[in-house]
Amino acid sequence: MQRNDALWDSVLKSLMQSYGVSEVHINTWLKPAKIESISATELLIRCNDKFQRDWIERKFLKLIKKILEEEFSINAAVRLFIDRTAHQTAAQASDQAPAQSSQTKQDSMQFKPIPGISPDMTFERFVPVKSNQFAYKAALAIAEGNFSYCNPLFIYGETGLGKTHLMSAVGNRLHVEFPKMNMIYIGCKDFMQDVLNLFAIKDGKSEQEKVVSMRERFSKVDLLMLDDIQLMVSAKSKEIFFDIFNALHTSSKQIIITSDQTPQQLDIDDRLRSRFRGGLLAAIEPSNVEEKVAILMKKAEEANITIEEDAALFLSENIKVNDVRSLEGVLKTSALKASLDNAPLSKDYILKTLKEWQIFKAAELFIPTIDALINAVTDIFKIKKADIYSHKRTKSIVEIRQITMYLLREKLSLSLKEVGGIFKKDHSTVSYAVNQMKKRLETDVYLLNEVLPKIMEKAREN
Repeated sequence: MQRNDALWDSVLKSLMQSYGVSEVHINTWLKPAKIESISATELLIRCNDKFQRDWIERKFLKLIKKILEEEFSINAAVRLFIDRTAHQTAAQASDQAPAQSSQTKQDSMQFKPIPGISPDMTFERFVPVKSNQFAYKAALAIAEGNFSYCNPLFIYGETGLGKTHLMSAVGNRLHVEFPKMNMIYIGCKDFMQDVLNLFAIKDGKSEQEKVVSMRERFSKVDLLMLDDIQLMVSAKSKEIFFDIFNALHTSSKQIIITSDQTPQQLDIDDRLRSRFRGGLLAAIEPSNVEEKVAILMKKAEEANITIEEDAALFLSENIKVNDVRSLEGVLKTSALKASLDNAPLSKDYILKTLKEWQIFKAAELFIPTIDALINAVTDIFKIKKADIYSHKRTKSIVEIRQITMYLLREKLSLSLKEVGGIFKKDHSTVSYAVNQMKKRLETDVYLLNEVLPKIMEKAREN
């Protein structure tokens, strides 16, 4: 097995160094896969799920075979398969999580009347990509019982990127692994409301006695999860939370906090800010196009939605939203619309029905104009616009012209006749250029995954 792992690492290294495959693609799609076995006739690569297998098969399998043959003299047939055992384990964990989460709610009611952790928010349903990888690994370490690894864990990032999901995943996993563990999840607004209710009661107790009684309510907690600390505006709530935090931290109890802001940006006491920085700060960044595709394909698989890859890519490239919740909303709205029209969820279908979709008005489409796309090509390749329209036949100009025709046809969905009209070429010439680009992109991973996305990004900026 070590030999197989070393071989796979060497293949990934060659993909990066010799074929320009980016680190994002390696970490997102390829590194999680493993070589299961090698024989004289067959090499098996284990994938975690269907969309990972399909993506590797479409985008990288030819290059993997080429590297194995040319660099390692391995001519065996390469086959990808899904690790069904991992899926069964995930399903078993998922079956147990709701019951455990229900128990969490009952335990939490002794302290606060708050909603419990959603049993749907598990590690199996989270899509780890480069933009959230560090936070994902930190949360997973805690879920495996490594409390000293990062305490407190402070997860921050924009709304909807998965902070609450990761926090809840920790709770759900720990309930399965350590069912007797005492844990509490509480939103910041609920915490402030509880403080307000406590001090509004006229029971003859002094303010200090009430603070002590609230701290005692949390004294037996093994894991405290506080969501959206940036919403904590009450001075009294901040004071009491600082007291609770100190008591738990001193007792080596695990604390996880989420926020839309960094500790430095929060309006809190410097002492508390310092303690947050003394733990582990884990940022979740907005997803890039490739990561959005991964998220959409994963969510589609979970919801039994069939979406064509070019449709997922189109949505990922052309909607402004970055957060997972909005992406999932776009996917489900698209799927419902397509099912009502009895149509496949394809790129062509999306383009035809765009103007009718209210979801896109909220998501803000970023489909570039023809001029914006051509200007982006000239900027990226540092050539004059007139050169693209000219009859020059130098190799570099021909290739750039073919790239432009391909993008106009595939990304803006212009007809062959429309593209031909722009360049004063007949449709057969355009068809040849587009087909040549498609063949080239089968092996030119750098052009496919680095250059073309940069052109489209610049075009949308224009």
